[in-house]
Amino acid sequence: RCADEGYARELYRRLAHDLVKNGTTRVSIFSSLHRPATLILMEELERAGVRGYVGKVNMDRNGGERLQETTEESIRETLRWLEECQDFRGLKPILTPRFTPSCTDALMAFLGQLARERDLPVQSHLSENRAEMELVGRLHPDCRQYWETYAKFGLWKEGTLMAHCVHSDRREREAMLSAGATSGHRAAPINALCSGIPPDRLMLNGVVNAAFGSDVAGRTRLSLFDGVAMTLRAPNERTTSDPWETAGLSGPESSDAGLP
Repeated sequence: RCADEGYARELYRRLAHDLVKNGTTRVSIFSSLHRPATLILMEELERAGVRGYVGKVNMDRNGGERLQETTEESIRETLRWLEECQDFRGLKPILTPRFTPSCTDALMAFLGQLARERDLPVQSHLSENRAEMELVGRLHPDCRQYWETYAKFGLWKEGTLMAHCVHSDRREREAMLSAGATSGHRAAPINALCSGIPPDRLMLNGVVNAAFGSDVAGRTRLSLFDGVAMTLRAPNERTTSDPWETAGLSGPESSDAGLP
């Protein structure tokens, strides 16, 4: 629906207002695949005083009839967007392949080259659910793990932000730490979408760099304070499900991990 610029304006103006109302003033956020709507999102966030990173989503496969670009269109629109968003003072572009299943090798290679040439950050999704991971394995049989599908195209680097990481195992977590990538953890959508319960204690205690997000599309509330509360509960749920092999997270530990 964000192909309609009037709809995008109304939606993103409300989003920017509600983010600030809920105490969020810094973001790393996905737009849609529409270039004009992405610029509108940046305009509304800047007008509301929100700072951070905004990404035009790239999708040239597995998006369906209405949510998919051609490879050439995705490349062209991304380059045009990067030229048009240079005058924003508090918002910067971040390359945003939606996730490996939605981007062909040609598009991923282009984005990796662009990240290198212009020193741009990257955000995407990683190991959110088992079905997604199996699909990635079929699409990239040369890669042992999901994260390697980003690494082979130059998208796995210092500052890369990967949403979810619900099923990242020790090897994948070590690869994140080694590369300087960050896990963007969202407890609420994991619960709502039944993706699984991540090993939060490992992430929060420094095994990987972890940030917290609300995942606008996958949850019912924007407040990060609610997200923190759910994050505190998630390790205790994991404790009983694995069974009792992963310790829960106490209140003092959450403070040490940087939770408010």
